[in-house]
Amino acid sequence: PSGRQVLGMADALVVNDPITGQGSNNAAKCSKVYLQSVLDHGDQAFDQQWMEQTFEQYWSYARHVVEWTNSMLMPPPQHLLELLGAASQSQPLASAITNAFDDPRQFAPWWFDAEQCQAFIQKNNKQAA
Repeated sequence: PSGRQVLGMADALVVNDPITGQGSNNAAKCSKVYLQSVLDHGDQAFDQQWMEQTFEQYWSYARHVVEWTNSMLMPPPQHLLELLGAASQSQPLASAITNAFDDPRQFAPWWFDAEQCQAFIQKNNKQAA
């Protein structure tokens, strides 16, 4: 109501379906990015340009969360069914999937591309052997 500009944070700007459990993760990641941006900014004005740059820093992470979360809302393509099946028999694959929940950027490119996924499965199966 004051007409002043505000810098939104986390799920006030980037809303995800709760299927991937990323709400609190996004808030924590956003807080870290924003804090570092404040500390790096020093005595300069916290103006619109700073707000936009700060959000873009966060978005460079959050866009991957959005893409991954949205992929979970669709019927899984064949390569993901194969990945999950393989992960049920491979600790390295299961760990890679589980650990990527902390940083969904790690899902790219193998989660989204059938050829990359097959190569990822083969690589992890060789490591397990």
